[in-house]
Amino acid sequence: MLIDRLLSLETGDLSNFRFTKYDFLIWPFVRIYIIENIYIKITSCSIPSAHREKLTFFENLLNLYKTLKYSPFNYSNYKIVFILTQIAATVKKDNKYVNRLHDYFVLECPDHALIIEKSERRKYKLQRYLANVAFDYFIVY
Repeated sequence: MLIDRLLSLETGDLSNFRFTKYDFLIWPFVRIYIIENIYIKITSCSIPSAHREKLTFFENLLNLYKTLKYSPFNYSNYKIVFILTQIAATVKKDNKYVNRLHDYFVLECPDHALIIEKSERRKYKLQRYLANVAFDYFIVY
């Protein structure tokens, strides 16, 4: 089965590498992109259109600003880290975005959990209801 072959790539050594300065595990940041690329090559699927979308110069500058402002490396005191997609961040609560699938888990322990989200079509949905949200744009692009 394809998924078993992909998951067999995960070894004890691979999942122990860390960013030295921040003591974050590296594998959770890159896992989905490696597995996605292997899956695309094995199945001859096309890359999702969101990856190919072109941004204007202003949008790129704005993304750079937001990426630096909400970088995961600005948050180092969280013991629980969720790495998710931003696609479900469509519901608004008090005029702020809430990820209807995942934010509720963080609300169970808000002082200990951080959400690191992949942008939706290379754009960020802000203002967020939770303060402990970071974006992984530059880590993967």
